[in-house]
Amino acid sequence: IHSLETLKKLGFLSNTYVVESGPPTIFSFFEEHCDHVFYSATNDPSLRNKGVNEARSLHNFCKMHPLDDEEMVVKLTGRYYFASDVFLQYVSTHPELDAVVSSRWGNTSPEFCLQVGCFAMKAKHFKRWLEQLDLEKMEEKMIDLEWELTWFVQSLMKQGAKVDIRKQIDVIAQIENGFIEHY
Repeated sequence: IHSLETLKKLGFLSNTYVVESGPPTIFSFFEEHCDHVFYSATNDPSLRNKGVNEARSLHNFCKMHPLDDEEMVVKLTGRYYFASDVFLQYVSTHPELDAVVSSRWGNTSPEFCLQVGCFAMKAKHFKRWLEQLDLEKMEEKMIDLEWELTWFVQSLMKQGAKVDIRKQIDVIAQIENGFIEHY
């Protein structure tokens, strides 16, 4: 709710979609805060790897909602919210970029791991990333979605894509046990 209220206050709610992994319901609290709610009905509570459920939901959304390949998709996990519009303004004023991602180390470390809680990527890359994921392997070997994103972005960079790896994107995350992290 806080994320959606923040997006509304910043003027970015009209093009926002909530992608929920559960089944469609008659009504949920999401509809009170956002006009575009998509229930993917892909959640499998038996999976140990929560990233697999997240990827399945996003992939299902992309199949059901055609996205312009050159459109920038901003992905924000529900327990994350924007502290300001710095990231959104940066993404919207840099259309030449293929992706804007964040890592605690910036782009100085060859062994960086990206944050999957918030990033932006052109739709053509976002869809390709989701399509190429080996969800069975991720579940079996407990491979984090963060590493899958990192490896994909590294391959984009090797292919010449324009990727900006930012250390700070002004996003707040409420992690386990109420721990709050500022990215």
